[in-house]
Amino acid sequence: REQFRALKPNADVDVVDPASGEAWKVSYVDANHCPGAAVLLFTQVESGRRYVHTGDMRATPAMHATRLRDFAAGAAEVLYLDTTYANPRYAFAPQQASVDYVADAVAAVRAEAEEAKDDNKNKTLVLVATYVIGKERVLVAAAKTLGCKIYAEQERKRRILRLTLAEVLGSDAAAADLITSDAEESPLHVLSWNSLGESWPYFRPDWGFIGQYLERHGADAGVGFVPTGWVGLGSEKTRQFRTMENPGKNVVIHLVPYSEHSSYAELCDFLNFMRPKRLEPTVVGGGPSSLPDEERERERAKTRRRILELFHNYVDQTDAKRAFISRMGRKAKPKPEPNPKANAKAKALEEPTSASGSGLESGLRPGLGLGLGLGLGLGLESTKAA
Repeated sequence: REQFRALKPNADVDVVDPASGEAWKVSYVDANHCPGAAVLLFTQVESGRRYVHTGDMRATPAMHATRLRDFAAGAAEVLYLDTTYANPRYAFAPQQASVDYVADAVAAVRAEAEEAKDDNKNKTLVLVATYVIGKERVLVAAAKTLGCKIYAEQERKRRILRLTLAEVLGSDAAAADLITSDAEESPLHVLSWNSLGESWPYFRPDWGFIGQYLERHGADAGVGFVPTGWVGLGSEKTRQFRTMENPGKNVVIHLVPYSEHSSYAELCDFLNFMRPKRLEPTVVGGGPSSLPDEERERERAKTRRRILELFHNYVDQTDAKRAFISRMGRKAKPKPEPNPKANAKAKALEEPTSASGSGLESGLRPGLGLGLGLGLGLGLESTKAA
């Protein structure tokens, strides 16, 4: 408990490693992930070396204006990076674009619901699949557009939702007012992940569950939202906003490429800003848990190599190159092996030139040496005289 320190954004906190006694300064910036997520910044006091651990993060250009800039441009020794979507195929839309898409789709539901009142039609439920923590921005956008509260069936989910919404809304009271335990009070229902269908390795809707849920709550139509980056495959043009319909049951599901992890393009932009001296991926998979441990380790090593190769142009290798050149310079040059022929030739050159030798060779060499010697000697003497 004595080692716990309360961190403040963009401000250093002094921490001592109890094992080594090393002094560190630690700070953080918001990770733009789920509420409470932080990018941790470490500075070793004695050496001045800096390290960054992003944890789970959705990188944005706004981060460039935070304390993170002191660790950028090659200042960080190691960057531990969230590499969940470290693949060019994950080209999903910016986060706000996904939130706007949900708001527009929900606005259409509201317009149809108002029209249905006049025609005495039954109600439509809006179903949003979420993890235990996360997707709060999507829920808030849907609630504001519909002008309603958020219904969560389980008490535990309501408690957690109140905590996370309080951070998004900036007020616990506002969060409490936005949540209800009465299913009849709101058409906006939050469901657990995979309730609307399995999302990996591709989305497979569970029409049976959805139909039963709508029937249980007296609704004959439903609009579902599955916000995840795993559906964000394809080019920058498509952005991969897709829908799946079950016409006979009046159900449509929107697959929204909303993620709280960085897309591939955002990872590249973040790395271009940071330019660390070394990169360490923190998400490297390992394959299905059913695989033997040794095989999973091989898969992790393979994925790690692929990621490092993918991003190697963003790593500042200046220090590494200097160290390599320094090591090469310190290596002793091997002594040449004795060469009898070369020794005999050198000895012959040291002997006086024979009469049959060229006059050019025999005349210029001694003269050149004498001229240089006299010139240097005269120069030195004249200098002394002056």
